[in-house]
Amino acid sequence: MGKSISKLHSPHRTVSGDQHHEDRGVEPSAPEVSSAQKKQRAHSDSVASAVYCGTPWVLASGGADNTVVVSEWNREEQPRRLNGHSRAVTQVLWSLPLRHLFSCSRDKSIRMWDETVGSCLQAFQGHAMTVAGIATCQSTLVSGSRDGTLMTWSVDTGVCTNSAHVNRNVVTCIRAIKRCDGERREFVQASEDKMLRVWDVNSLKIELQLPRQQYIHTSCDATDDGTMLLCGSNGLDGHGCHATLWDRRMAGKAVEIAAHAHGVTDCRFLPKTSAFPEQLFVTSSLDSTIKVWSANHADKALASFALGAGGSVHGLDAIPGPGGVINIVAGTSQGDVLVLGLRSTSGDHRRCALTQLASL
Repeated sequence: MGKSISKLHSPHRTVSGDQHHEDRGVEPSAPEVSSAQKKQRAHSDSVASAVYCGTPWVLASGGADNTVVVSEWNREEQPRRLNGHSRAVTQVLWSLPLRHLFSCSRDKSIRMWDETVGSCLQAFQGHAMTVAGIATCQSTLVSGSRDGTLMTWSVDTGVCTNSAHVNRNVVTCIRAIKRCDGERREFVQASEDKMLRVWDVNSLKIELQLPRQQYIHTSCDATDDGTMLLCGSNGLDGHGCHATLWDRRMAGKAVEIAAHAHGVTDCRFLPKTSAFPEQLFVTSSLDSTIKVWSANHADKALASFALGAGGSVHGLDAIPGPGGVINIVAGTSQGDVLVLGLRSTSGDHRRCALTQLASL
């Protein structure tokens, strides 16, 4: 099985710095490709979401082929397919507190899986339209739908324990705020009504509602302590293709970054490591690129990765890898699941490169 990484020809290319499709005179380095990429492709259609299952080596992904797939990208075993959704999977979620894998779908349902054997442990049904986002806040499952409804669920019984509805709040994304003070539990939620909201899990009441922006929010995230919020926006030809940082400690002051040439599909804060002590975040786009940014100096991307064959990138997740590397996973509209590594190139975390480790 060999664990060495060889440099092979690939349709993907790696670019350092703030760069779109053109090379601007810089020859990109060859991507690093694992032998694991020779396995059967994980999905037969577009991949909407991909996550790490508690380890840098095990991935789960979901997409338009209605399946959830669990893969070990550094081994030669074929992926495990979890069947049960009748329509496209919109998100997959690995819950560290609950130690289970969850998925939601355009079939209006949520499922909890035993990913080791491929069985569905619990189904959650109650939304009237596509379930667009899920999160777990400690032991509570939260979901949001295009029907404008947020729900909390008992994981043991599959019963809805609370719900809230906001007119025109077409949910596009939900992310948990991992560390809150005392008994307070929160999550952040993005919407097509162009507003970012922070909710209290226990009461399902809005704790913070940020001013309406010009473009639809496609994604959102929060730092572990909830002090900084992030959202990505849809747009076209460079207009509205923003990532926006909000600082709750400074009365919601926003920093808007012209991140991509086309709409931002996802955004995530990256975990801090010994090699990257500063708060970084990553964005993906319809323009075929993934970019890494510093939250403190977001005027220029630190690193960028581009799909040479075109298509969109979405469904980001990240986890600390060996040696201070940050491993990033993403899905593509071509049906691939990409595993990338963010490495410091000179001991300075602001000089880094984003390289491909595998494509599943």
